[in-house]
Amino acid sequence: MKYEDGVLHLHQSDLCNLRMCPEQTRLKLTGEYFDPSGDSAMIGTQTHSFIEFCLFKRKNENIWPEPEALQQKVDELQVEWAQMWEDNQIWQHPHQIESMEQGQAFIEQACLNWWANCRPAFDDLDTTDWLIEHDFDYHLGWINARAITKAEIGDMIQNETFGDFENRTEVRLRGQIDFFASACINDWKTSKAASGYNLWKLERYDIQSYVYAWAIQQELGFIPNFIYHHMARGTDEYKFNLVEATQANIDAMKQEIMSWAQTIVTMGTEQEWPKGPADWWCSSRWCSHHARGLCVGSVNQIFPEDAVNLTRLMK
Repeated sequence: MKYEDGVLHLHQSDLCNLRMCPEQTRLKLTGEYFDPSGDSAMIGTQTHSFIEFCLFKRKNENIWPEPEALQQKVDELQVEWAQMWEDNQIWQHPHQIESMEQGQAFIEQACLNWWANCRPAFDDLDTTDWLIEHDFDYHLGWINARAITKAEIGDMIQNETFGDFENRTEVRLRGQIDFFASACINDWKTSKAASGYNLWKLERYDIQSYVYAWAIQQELGFIPNFIYHHMARGTDEYKFNLVEATQANIDAMKQEIMSWAQTIVTMGTEQEWPKGPADWWCSSRWCSHHARGLCVGSVNQIFPEDAVNLTRLMK
């Protein structure tokens, strides 16, 4: 997220953070949040590098890399991981990656998983429309720091200067699409267990697919499907989920984002924003502020500290 010169730039990850913990988002916006490269996230980054290498080879030369080149790329990514681990450039989250060697093994397994389970689906596709690691940055709308008077509305209509007044803020959405081909967005996930991703949860709660579908709609004029490819860390488990976005999904997404944008601009960053509940996402695994003992989330005072955690029981 970036807010300067009257423009609020929002990334889809900012929207997920706002849903889970607005205060963490505020700390990131002000630069107060310790946001290092996490070990599990870095495995995803290395896997993405392997996939990019393969896709660009196929798009530019119309062939997939040879087995020797694939192994060489994996070796290169493992060496990079080892160097970052030894130089303490990777934040080691509790209960995630136990050792440098385990991380290297996870990287190789994730790369092989993609090659065996995802790549065959792209063998016969025309590469003409392929977009790989495609950046987007599009205008979403305007918001105002105060209410507009009837007189201002009349002047705006008469002079055709819609929204052209003091304290106007532009809202823009940006992000990076992993892979677009044959009217479909593909996104790679290297999770701990692929089976944990359920389609109904993605359709109801996930916002990434709708943001990315909207971006392609801005660029190409139609709403694409969105496929999540889930490759479990350390195993050959693979699962995919197809999300079929509709205009209604996109309109709801835009409405939610504009409401968040209005809240951000109105509240400013001087005061604390609401915290996520302590019994939900708030943990050392997800938040470095929690891991450093700086925050424990929002505690519901209705329940004593030793009460049964009802939220987790209902999952």
